Amino acid sequence: RHAGDLIEALGPTDGLPAPAAAEPEPAARGLKDVANLHAEILSRLADAPEPEDDLIRALGGSAETVGAELVSLELDGRIGRDPAGRLYLAAEAGAR
Repeated sequence: RHAGDLIEALGPTDGLPAPAAAEPEPAARGLKDVANLHAEILSRLADAPEPEDDLIRALGGSAETVGAELVSLELDGRIGRDPAGRLYLAAEAGAR
């Protein structure tokens, strides 16, 4: 069962707008795809810190996909954020 069953069972909602259709779940990324994305991210940050939005646009991925991998790299201590919010390689942390 899912939310649609409940909505159908409840009937009319007295003029409330219909709920938005759920977006399909993104396809699971393979380990090779994740490793390639990590390598691209780290390569882009090798020269200079970069704003997250610019990095996502340059990589051509969705904000959801790239953002999730940025969090993963940040939690692993491989990248960080400077006071301006730009992403940088963690090896550069001592220079900040």
